[in-house]
Amino acid sequence: MTNGVDLVPEYQRVSRVSEAMKEEIADILRKKLKDPRVGFATITDITVTRDFRHAWVKITVFEGETTEEETLLGLAKAAGFIRSELGRRLRLRRIPDLTFQSDRQMAKTQEVLTLLDSLNTPEKTTDSSIPHKHQDKNTSSS
Repeated sequence: MTNGVDLVPEYQRVSRVSEAMKEEIADILRKKLKDPRVGFATITDITVTRDFRHAWVKITVFEGETTEEETLLGLAKAAGFIRSELGRRLRLRRIPDLTFQSDRQMAKTQEVLTLLDSLNTPEKTTDSSIPHKHQDKNTSSS
């Protein structure tokens, strides 16, 4: 049926599966994945289609020994392994194809905070650059 009541359980199931996948992928990255290209990555969000065919995994990378690009390449190469591990851990009929993406929200937030901080910081000026009108009046009247 098309009423809202029938869609709620489906949405809840997708949400539950997304959360379970997020936890399991994080565990796989910590304990099982040995690719040196994959640095310290944090999963920030997962979007799974209703038919469970595709999942987009958003990550943030704290750059140290590896860059974000290297980490994304390593995760793309390891997607099949991660998917097979998910198949062992989750009781699902279909394990989605995984696509790893960079979550730029943290970087955008930092840029906004830096900009706001620069707006709140008053510029330091020297006394010689500030025009003194009251002095000009005094000097012109004498």
